[in-house]
Amino acid sequence: MLWQSHSVVAAGFVVPPDGRRDIIWTLQDFDEQDSTGAVRAHVTETSRSAEEVSAQPNQIWVGARLKPGVLVLHLPSNFDDLLICLPSDDLSQIAARFRIWIAEARFQLPPKYIQTATTLAHCTGGRASAGDLSKAAGVAPRYLLRGFNKYLGLGPKAYLDIMRINRALQLRAQSSISLTQIALECGYADQAHFTRSCRRLMGLAPKDLSNRIILPRLPLI
Repeated sequence: MLWQSHSVVAAGFVVPPDGRRDIIWTLQDFDEQDSTGAVRAHVTETSRSAEEVSAQPNQIWVGARLKPGVLVLHLPSNFDDLLICLPSDDLSQIAARFRIWIAEARFQLPPKYIQTATTLAHCTGGRASAGDLSKAAGVAPRYLLRGFNKYLGLGPKAYLDIMRINRALQLRAQSSISLTQIALECGYADQAHFTRSCRRLMGLAPKDLSNRIILPRLPLI
């Protein structure tokens, strides 16, 4: 899934973990005079906890959120060719050039059983159990654990926790239901359980979450 972000002012944001890797193309200190900027591309590690992101005025990011467990084997490096006369105010053109660039990348998909297990974790919003994932994937629990650690860098239970906190954050952002209701809807035993999980993964209690939280689900324009 492709995404974009453009900061018009200096600010700080918190990005929740989502158990995936991203390829991020960052245009830093963009120079509006000559329509060129310093560019950095990198592949993130599988996110396990919230990250603080500092944005500068007129800073632009475009990225590709990879499916769970996908490995990046090769990234192209022809930034200069793609950035000739790049307009700083046209995100659609920036997006188009990112698509060209990333089309030359090479990837390796995880085994089918990993894809099956992670799909179930996402579809249930983390409300499945590790046993449910193992059964759906058709492999023994220990084999699934080894596969998750190899391709995702964390175990099935930790992955389910991340899916559950993302579901909780979505509900909090999109509705006015109470924290207790959110906790029960997302499969937590009670609000205290929700609070402990939120502190561990987000570094904040649910009541302290603010509009600085970025839910990385918006597609690229």
